[in-house]
Order: sequence, then structure tokens, then C-alpha cells
Amino acid sequence: MIHTRICDLLGIEHPIISAPMSGGIAGAELVAAVSEAGGFGLIGAMTTGGPDWLRAQVRKVRELTNKPFGVGFISSFPGLDESAGGAGGARDSSEPLLRRPDPLRFTRPYSRRESAYAGANRGPGSHGSTSRR
Repeated sequence: MIHTRICDLLGIEHPIISAPMSGGIAGAELVAAVSEAGGFGLIGAMTTGGPDWLRAQVRKVRELTNKPFGVGFISSFPGLDESAGGAGGARDSSEPLLRRPDPLRFTRPYSRRESAYAGANRGPGSHGSTSRR
């Protein structure tokens, strides 16, 4: 079994995160199944269903599992404020609705030596630069 830092950060057993696909594809049943299996299920919030649909999905996931799960929003999506704000009634008021984690928590600094070789081992068709400065 693989256990990574993301498991600890999200409180999950396996480093598997489902994509928050829109259009109702990543709804309550899929999200609950992924979470129950030890991964991190994500509801695809950017659908035409609006806040009422999202609120119902969050409640249904909570009925199906007590494991961690999330809701995926597209920050540039028109109507984000309406969708995110409307889902507020389905959550614990002590939890922030939108979290924007610091990406530096998930990366590590690398040395100039490592950066010089970062592109050197890429295969044919790679679009990365292999020049050294």
C-alpha cells in the first residue's frame, strides 16, 4: 500500500483523488464511493444545477459516508459566487467554504544543480527546455 504526504494532509488512506467532473458526473454516489474506498472524492460543483443541486449532493454524500470529501469549483466560472454561496447551508458553519491552500506547502525547493538536469531526461516530443544557464 502506498502512503504519501497527501494522505496525511487530507486524512485519507490512499493517495487517490477523484476529479470534480461537472455535468453531474462527479455526484454524490461517485464521491461517496471514492471516499469510502479510502480516497478523496470531489463533487463537480460547476453544473447547471445551481446551489440547490450542490446542496443536495453535499447532504447525500454526508448520508452515504463519514469519510473526507470535497467540492471542486472553477475559480473563473461565471456564477461561482452564487454556487458557492448557495451551498453554504449544507456545510458546518465552522468550516470555511472556499479554502485556497498555500501551494508552497506541497513543493520543495530545489538546487540549481537539480534544475539544470530537470529537462535533460525528458523523452522525445517533450516541450520542456533543456538549456542550462
